[in-house]
Amino acid sequence: MNVPDNYDRWEQHEAECEAWLKKQPICAECGEHIQDDYCYEINDELVCENCMEMNHKKWTEYYTDI
Repeated sequence: MNVPDNYDRWEQHEAECEAWLKKQPICAECGEHIQDDYCYEINDELVCENCMEMNHKKWTEYYTDI
């Protein structure tokens, strides 16, 4: 009888995660796989949430005359 141990299960889980990750889209700005449930499309390119926050979010107070 062949009973898998925890290491075998871990290897199986890692292989499943790797296969899932390879199917995910890649962010046009950072080059990483997008693992969130959503992303943004800018000029027909997909952008992840992190890149949107870091590269495109601007505070309106910087653009108003006080």
